[in-house]
Amino acid sequence: MASLLRHLLLLVCVGLTQPSAAGGVRIDHATANLAEHQITVAVSSSFALDEDVIDALNNGITLFFEIETLVYRQRRLWPDALVAGTTRRFSLSRHALSERYSLLEPDSAQTRTFRTSDEALAALGQWTEVLPCANCLDAPLMRYEARARLRLLTDELPAPMRPLVWISPGWWVSTGWHTWGLSP
Repeated sequence: MASLLRHLLLLVCVGLTQPSAAGGVRIDHATANLAEHQITVAVSSSFALDEDVIDALNNGITLFFEIETLVYRQRRLWPDALVAGTTRRFSLSRHALSERYSLLEPDSAQTRTFRTSDEALAALGQWTEVLPCANCLDAPLMRYEARARLRLLTDELPAPMRPLVWISPGWWVSTGWHTWGLSP
C-alpha cells in the first residue's frame, strides 16, 4: 500500500513539473497590428509531435488543440489590463477509409482535409485573429503586449489514455506563452 502511494505521488510530481514548451511545438514568428478599432494577430508555429501522439492519431484517436490569443494594455502600478482575447478549439482526426486527415473548428463548422498529418499540423500552426478593440487608439502613448499559445488538450483524450499522458512527456504539447510588445 505504501509503495502504491509513493508511485502515485511520483506521478503527481511528474505531472506538476510539465515543461511549458514541450512536444516539439513552438511559435516561430508572431506579429500584431493595431488598426481602426481592431487588432490583427498573425502567428506562425511549427510542429514535431512525438511518435506516440502520431500513432494515436493514425489509430483513430481524435486530437483536440486550443489556440489562445490575448492582448493586454501595460500599466505601471497595476497589473496589465486585458483589452481583447479569444480562444479557438480545433480537432484533428484521421479518416480510416480515405486515409486523410481532417482539421475541424467546431465553432465555425469549417473542415479542411489534408493528405498527411504534417500538412494538417502545418495548417493548424498558421493562424490569424482579428480582435475587436474599441479604445485601443484612443490613447496613443499606451503600450500593448500580445500573448499567444497553442496546446494539445489532453483532458479531451479518451479516459483510458489520460493516465499515460501524465507519465509520457511526448503528450505535453504546448508552445507556452509567446509574448511580444506592440504600439499603436
